[in-house]
Amino acid sequence: VHRLSLGRRDTVQLAAGAESFQHILVTDGYGTIDGRLLQKGDSFLVPAGYGNFAVSGQLEMLVTSI
Repeated sequence: VHRLSLGRRDTVQLAAGAESFQHILVTDGYGTIDGRLLQKGDSFLVPAGYGNFAVSGQLEMLVTSI
């Protein structure tokens, strides 16, 4: 589990490789993941093999890989 904090204009590139999915839990703030809106309390599953994706906005999130 990794905790990430982004500022209003920050963007981070993440990846879901073939071996593992990524789970994003927004613990505060708001933003987007590949253009989809996220806000506090949202949970988003990026399937294994999805590849690279961008998260941006002013938010705090937990990123889990299994």
